Amino acid sequence: MIKKEPVFSIIIPTCNRPDLLKKVLSCVSPERQQIEGNLVEYEIIVTDDGDDKDSRTLVEKEFPHVTYAEGPQKGPACNRNYGASLAKGEWLLFTDDDCLPSEDWVAAYFGNVDADHAVLEGKTIADRPKRRLNEGAPINETGGLLWSCNFAIRKSTFQQLQGFDESFPFAAMEDVDFRERLVKAGHTTKFVDSAVVVHPMAPYKGLQNWKNSHQSWLYLMKKHPHLLNKNIPWSLLHSGVHSMLKRTFPGLFKYKGRGFIFSLTRDLFMISLGIKYLFLNP
Repeated sequence: MIKKEPVFSIIIPTCNRPDLLKKVLSCVSPERQQIEGNLVEYEIIVTDDGDDKDSRTLVEKEFPHVTYAEGPQKGPACNRNYGASLAKGEWLLFTDDDCLPSEDWVAAYFGNVDADHAVLEGKTIADRPKRRLNEGAPINETGGLLWSCNFAIRKSTFQQLQGFDESFPFAAMEDVDFRERLVKAGHTTKFVDSAVVVHPMAPYKGLQNWKNSHQSWLYLMKKHPHLLNKNIPWSLLHSGVHSMLKRTFPGLFKYKGRGFIFSLTRDLFMISLGIKYLFLNP
């Protein structure tokens, strides 16, 4: 009997979140995925950057069909790249350990594979409406964003682009950079609105986390200066003022003040950075 190689390799990076990992593995298990005739061969790869053994124990006891590997512990970009290096499939399907793929997620991607596209982008929605200013989810309802929690790519194309850039100073903006490099390489993305992933609403991390993310934003702008409509200082000033007027102050009433201080502080931080960069080169 000839063993068939998998068509898809599902890559799930994780780090110290075994309870969430259990949910996503349940969602992508062969028993849950609705694939007509079971015609799609796929494998599931978990790469674990955690510092405990809980996720390994979970996979070995409850999901023996899943390939588990200890990650390189150098951040999510490196962890995703490592998972891709282990993949046997022709296509890589990326999602995250805090996501919930729909029951026809794999089938939706499989049904949209064609010769004209090397990249497929799924639809990402939140599990509920936003309730406060300092929470959110990476929603993508119409395409064009290519969030790393829900897309598929030919492995050969991923390798040609050398995967995610591992040089970002903080775990942010790697997927935006990857999208820009895909476009520069001449690839077009096909949006598959039936490949749905639910991303739970979650509180934003503290302001220090946002400051760290800003360093990755600067790195992104230096790599792809065309993303700025104006130079960095004016872009920061515009972003801060726009957020304050269009989101933060209207949200004061909409969300009854919940998360207002955090949102206002973040806006003021962006404005202060813009003023700073008017006089200093970033």
